[in-house]
Amino acid sequence: MVPASEAQPRGFRISFFGAALFLLGAAAVVASIFLFSSRSSNAKASLADSDGRYSTAQAELDDFRDQAARLMDVYGRFNKALGTVVGALPQSTAGQATRDSIERLNRAFGPARAGDEVAQIAAVKSALQEATPIIKEYGATLGKMGTIQRGIPSIWPIKGGIGHISTVFGYATNDFTGQRYFHQGIDCSTYRTGDPIVATADGKVVLAANDRSYGLTIVIAHAQGFSTRYGHMDRILVRTGQSVKQGQTIGILGNTGVSTGPHVHYEVMIGDKRTNPFDFLWLK
Repeated sequence: MVPASEAQPRGFRISFFGAALFLLGAAAVVASIFLFSSRSSNAKASLADSDGRYSTAQAELDDFRDQAARLMDVYGRFNKALGTVVGALPQSTAGQATRDSIERLNRAFGPARAGDEVAQIAAVKSALQEATPIIKEYGATLGKMGTIQRGIPSIWPIKGGIGHISTVFGYATNDFTGQRYFHQGIDCSTYRTGDPIVATADGKVVLAANDRSYGLTIVIAHAQGFSTRYGHMDRILVRTGQSVKQGQTIGILGNTGVSTGPHVHYEVMIGDKRTNPFDFLWLK
């Protein structure tokens, strides 16, 4: 080694074995650095992957929590709506069976309204499994009730629910003679001719003809012994023997027969007994 100053140069000797040992040591250091760098990169990648899985799991958990919360909210509103319907169920074996089913549903959802988060989620899952057959059973009951309702004359006879009752069921004064008489139906009026008249229940037309008193008249036979009469029509749009559905247009409001103005005379009969149609105007 030659120094930059005027000092005497110095030298040293190293054996082949020493040189080899030095190179091996240097290689070991380089390999250690490379290995540490590689493991560090793998650790960072693994950590990033773990963070990704954690974020995904957290997002899925948050989504499940939202779904559970929405489910409980829907169930709360569903249960509130059931309250009024259940109160109207008939006091029969079928009605009691439906009440019992709904009570089981309430008990199933009970644990889902209290407890820690894990318990709530487990309770919701259990309640869903319990609720499925009960809701199906209740739906079947409602379907049967709907079929029965469609066979009962229970909607307003003028399409769209328009008009008013101009003469009620019961005793009234005859506009032509001034004498008291028993009015066997209700008169529904819109003060005009031309509004559609609808069947108030499913049934079959047993009369579609011109009557001396009622003018153009339709009589429909329904289930459970019910029948309905629609009088003073301007036009008849169905024929005798035709099946009709609740809400179907059967004629046009008019002023035919013995009448003082455009209206439909509407009667409800059970067997051959007239009854107050107003008592059945509860469905719509």
